[in-house]
Amino acid sequence: MKMKKLTLLFGLLLMSFFMSGQDIVTLRSGEEMSVNIVEIAVNTVTYTELDGPDLKITIDKDDIAEIDMENGRVYTFELDHSRIQVLDYDQQMHRAVKMGFLTPTMGSFRLEYEQNIKPGQSMLFTTNLIGLGFDPADENPRGLGISAGYKFMRSPEYYLERQRRSHRMMGAYLMVEANFSGFGRDRNISYYDPDMGTYQNENIRQGMYGGALTLSYGKQYVFGNRFVLDYSVGLGYSFVTSTYESDEIKQIFEENYYGFEEAGSMYNFTHFSNEVPVCLKFRLSIGLLY
Repeated sequence: MKMKKLTLLFGLLLMSFFMSGQDIVTLRSGEEMSVNIVEIAVNTVTYTELDGPDLKITIDKDDIAEIDMENGRVYTFELDHSRIQVLDYDQQMHRAVKMGFLTPTMGSFRLEYEQNIKPGQSMLFTTNLIGLGFDPADENPRGLGISAGYKFMRSPEYYLERQRRSHRMMGAYLMVEANFSGFGRDRNISYYDPDMGTYQNENIRQGMYGGALTLSYGKQYVFGNRFVLDYSVGLGYSFVTSTYESDEIKQIFEENYYGFEEAGSMYNFTHFSNEVPVCLKFRLSIGLLY
């Protein structure tokens, strides 16, 4: 009889030894965890695992229903609905009309329409009225540029306390965009006329047509759920061709400019050359949400 009592007492002491220092955390999902509580803060609880490395783990207090401390104290947590920000994206404005902020100083006027398909994804349509603006090169350009792109906005690298995208059209993004430009411009060419034995100057009208496929990285800001600021920098492939008033003028260009005449601004993008079919694109736009 005494041996049974001693065995029971030893078992209770052994169980008490292994249970000492264990705090029981009950999650709202019903799961229970045996841990060592390090800190109970205003919004979070920090603990370490019993048999794991000395690593502090922090969880949101709203995920916890109860904590039973090893000293017998019990903490019960009510769900704090005021801390959970519920964003109704359907109630946010999801269309924008924008204009190119600096394009008039470079000879065109860019208008943009953006339609948000769902939070984090948008379609962007652009019309560039070439010639509606200042003419620093004195080329009298007249034409049109159009673009269509699809934005994929970047998700946060980590989530903290149920944070979500503050606005469905706000954030950094990657955009795939197709571009086209067609316009005419005045050019003054200088060439050597072997028949006359002198250099000649001639004013002609040149047609420029080009297309590009670009990949841009940018960021869009929303202020007061009304104003929008959007900028991006892109790189892509492009091709440009030229038309002239006559075959004779075309031959003069080919003989004197060696195929690099197409290089330069196409208003929707900047083309290097057909020998190096690479282009750059820069956007800075401001506008209104509605």
